[in-house]
Amino acid sequence: MTAPTRRGALATLSALLALAAPAEAFVWPAPLPPPPPPGAHPDAELIRLCAAYVEAVDAYNRDGGHLECEDDPLWHAVAAVEEPLGELEPRTLAGLAAMARVAHFLAQQPCGENFSDSFTGDWPERVVRGVLTLAAVADGAASG
Repeated sequence: MTAPTRRGALATLSALLALAAPAEAFVWPAPLPPPPPPGAHPDAELIRLCAAYVEAVDAYNRDGGHLECEDDPLWHAVAAVEEPLGELEPRTLAGLAAMARVAHFLAQQPCGENFSDSFTGDWPERVVRGVLTLAAVADGAASG
């Protein structure tokens, strides 16, 4: 008896999944945007917007909230970054790490603790920390 190949195992898994779920249950992701110009980092805009979003939300949390959102320039700064950020998808581990930093920032209370002390709050934080750890390891390997 021969050992199953990776391709054979994947084909079997795909067939089983197709049988287990109706066709309308599958949702295909949106197509990727066109590639960036040569020499540009594929996620440069995503990384920049993620950092700008954290800065804008931090400024709003620190100094804003004294006015209604529609009148608060600090909230307008958050909204101005949030809209284009919501349209981007990561193409690299660095882009995913930038998104994970935003998720980690948003999941923290002002004291730095997670908003939840249950598995529901701990699990997303573990995933985010895992992505950030892998990105740091990959970045260190690439530069060193």
